[in-house]
Amino acid sequence: MVYKITIKNVPNQELTTSIGNVFYKIDLRTIQENTYMSVWADGNLLFYSQLCVPNQFINPYNYLSVNGKFYFSCLDNEYPFFKSFNKTQELLFYTMDEVNNA
Repeated sequence: MVYKITIKNVPNQELTTSIGNVFYKIDLRTIQENTYMSVWADGNLLFYSQLCVPNQFINPYNYLSVNGKFYFSCLDNEYPFFKSFNKTQELLFYTMDEVNNA
């Protein structure tokens, strides 16, 4: 299953979401027109300040994933940038079943 994560059109934001019994804290930061993402699962840091790239999993390593992976879908193939969030870019979460089938 693929989940859409609601994000705002602001440069720096922290949000939380629960997916399949896992509570995620997500921190998005804009530094020099690039978006960086940090994620905690149930209070444990999975990865910190990972550069977000278009149409790829944010963190490619399975051992740093809990139930799935985050992904920025970018119709314009530009790097994720807050001014395009929810217009041509959206943050998605793919369950591990979806990741393995991708």
